Amino acid sequence: MTQSKHTKRALLASILSVVLCVAMLVGSTFAWFTDSVTSGNNKIVAGNLDVKLEYSTDLQNWEDVDTNTNVFKDGTLWEPGYTEVVYLRVSNAGSLALKYKFAIHVADKVIGQTADGKEIDLSNFIKFGVVTAPETAYSQDAAGRAAAREAVAADAQLISAGYSKEGAMVKDAAPEVLAMVVYMPEDVGNEANHGTGKQAPSIDMGISLVATQDTVEEDSFGNDYDEDAVFPWDGVTMTEVVPDEEGNYPVSSAAELAWMAHEINELNINEVTIVLQKDIDLNGKAWTPIGGDGYFTGTFDGNGHIIKNLTASKNEASSDPTRGIALFGYVEDAVIKNVKFENVQTQGRYSVAAVVGDGAGELTFENIEILSGSIQSNQNDSRKTAQVAGGILGQGWGNSSSGQKIIFKNCINWADVTVNKQHAGGLWGSITTASYVDVTVENCHNYGNITSLSQDNGGYAGGLGGYFSAKSLTITGCTNNGTVKADQYLGDFVGYSTLANGSVNE
Repeated sequence: MTQSKHTKRALLASILSVVLCVAMLVGSTFAWFTDSVTSGNNKIVAGNLDVKLEYSTDLQNWEDVDTNTNVFKDGTLWEPGYTEVVYLRVSNAGSLALKYKFAIHVADKVIGQTADGKEIDLSNFIKFGVVTAPETAYSQDAAGRAAAREAVAADAQLISAGYSKEGAMVKDAAPEVLAMVVYMPEDVGNEANHGTGKQAPSIDMGISLVATQDTVEEDSFGNDYDEDAVFPWDGVTMTEVVPDEEGNYPVSSAAELAWMAHEINELNINEVTIVLQKDIDLNGKAWTPIGGDGYFTGTFDGNGHIIKNLTASKNEASSDPTRGIALFGYVEDAVIKNVKFENVQTQGRYSVAAVVGDGAGELTFENIEILSGSIQSNQNDSRKTAQVAGGILGQGWGNSSSGQKIIFKNCINWADVTVNKQHAGGLWGSITTASYVDVTVENCHNYGNITSLSQDNGGYAGGLGGYFSAKSLTITGCTNNGTVKADQYLGDFVGYSTLANGSVNE
């Protein structure tokens, strides 16, 4: 459960002085009559945007909701018939009018197993409903439980469907209150009963509240100066993108980019062109990469814009959620160009990067700059030590026996790249394409620190690439300005390389 709380920086008071001078010329004698009017009370005071979320179990005692708040009873084991009611209150605690978006969603879940090995997804069994503006709290007994369930019976839905509400509040407006009724229906049977010794199912219910300024206060020209204010992305909201006349998908917000990711991951669309229309702020919320078990094919044109605050540590679209951690988890035959990334924070076990985790086939990366961030292959599991990370591409390979190319052109990395073992590079972690792929790197530069932490002679680190195995590699006009560290294989450009039937040209 998260609460997004955004406060404008205070603008200290300033004093404006106005001096009026009146001059009068008399006869042939030059003399000036003067007067002045001075105002010392023209203070400029910044407004304060502050939205507040609280919860209660009785409508009397309220506590603030923050990232670590659990609004449900600790240790409860849900079963058919079990019901909880939580009251939530939204308040404008600032001095500016605001508009807000409130959402309830499944933040995370663990799939359980029945005694006979069938999967259990609790989000498909537990229901919830919302009562707006409740006047009194439901009694803490069987009658209260029945009344709460009856109040939401007509509109109750599965938790997997989620809930959202938008509203607006002026300064000093009365708080808005709702009751959230969550329950497991009595008709749920053993399909939700996990077997002894089997994985117990669970869900984390997320509650988010975001706000931005509303068009209420006025300046000298009206109240429309903040009409384009947008909600910070809550990590959940998706907004459908309609293709333009040429069939391209114009993306203007994080919610629209999230919709594109969802549709591609669900295999509803593929082989598309995405064109950014504005800078995109992902707000540090957990990002599900585009492509996992499925893949993206086509062109992503950043159109000169910046993607800010990309944060990812799990690929929910992949059967291996520790692999393919980047904006794109898995692409085939893709062109990605004209985009910058600011404050990238990605981590996983394998194929971690800022732009593409796993890439196959013909790949082109052009005019890409990673302005800042940290990229880490640091998630060890029982099978393997964390390995393979790159600034732009985690791992790339060919997908046919015919001639193919992987191209990096005009790319810059400033992010630090670290792996627990093996391949770390400023542009790519590993390229393993056998004998049929030519790799070209032109006018590319690394400024980030590249580190392989391996201590068993398995570390590969390079300013451009950690590991390379392909037909040919051509590097022109490139530099490495970062620090490269590895226990055995390291280089300014490539840590370790093998060529099937070609040569390295630098």
